[in-house]
Amino acid sequence: MMKDVTYRNQRRSFKIYQYKDITKAEEAGHALDGIELIKKRYPFVDENWLKNNKRFYVKDKVTAYVRCHEEDVQNDDIGRREAVDKLNRKIRVQREAAVKLFEAFLANQVKSPATKKK
Repeated sequence: MMKDVTYRNQRRSFKIYQYKDITKAEEAGHALDGIELIKKRYPFVDENWLKNNKRFYVKDKVTAYVRCHEEDVQNDDIGRREAVDKLNRKIRVQREAAVKLFEAFLANQVKSPATKKK
C-alpha cells in the first residue's frame, strides 16, 4: 500500500506517494504556468487573449516518478527530495515549452501576416 503524504507550504501543495522503492510526487494547478511566463517575458501581450488561446495552456497535473536503485539503501527522505526535484524540472520544462510555442506563433505571424498590402 502506498503512503500518501501531502505537503503544504506558502505557495504549493503537492502529494507524495511511496511504495517500496518507488516514490511518486504530483502537484495540480499548473495549467496557467506557461501563460504567466509568457506574460513575464512579453509584457505587451494581452493576458485575456492568451487565456482564450488554449494552445498556450500546459498540463494542469504534473507527476514525477523516482525509483530507488536496487543496490542503494532505501531512504524515504532522499526519495521524496529526488521526486520533488524531478517534479520541479518537469514544471520548468513545461513552462519553457509554452514560451517556445508562443515564440513560434509570433515568428509565423511575422512571416505571413493575416493582411497583405496590395
